[in-house]
Amino acid sequence: MMKEVHGVRYHIDSIATTPDRTLAGIRSFEEAVVLLLGGRDKELPLEELAAEAMERCHAIVVFGEAAGKLEAALKSVSGSGSPKVDRAEGLAEAFELARTAAREGDVILLSPACTSYDAYDNFERRGEHFRALVQQVAKETEPSLP
Repeated sequence: MMKEVHGVRYHIDSIATTPDRTLAGIRSFEEAVVLLLGGRDKELPLEELAAEAMERCHAIVVFGEAAGKLEAALKSVSGSGSPKVDRAEGLAEAFELARTAAREGDVILLSPACTSYDAYDNFERRGEHFRALVQQVAKETEPSLP
């Protein structure tokens, strides 16, 4: 766990650049997950990830170059009880949509299933950006001293 703010836990798994790695990330939580997926597509099969994400996640936000492909894969397996899928241009917007969707007790998980090369030099930089977004939220919610 990276940080907990207002009962929502934030986890960075930016190194998860394949659908299989993201599946492992989703499966590691018993709590409801708000999943952030996106980046540059690696042309790997998305069917298993899409099916499990739509079954296990509370909400999903797709972003980056692969957003359209990810959204299409997710919606191809959606049903009546499926989570909402939102689409964002980049990680910062995806982060805000995830915060809006999250409920107390949820996990917001950056486990993108794609490379970072559409917007970052590497997965570490993408993870650092996510960490900075979380730190900003934590800082904004800290009680101010008199």
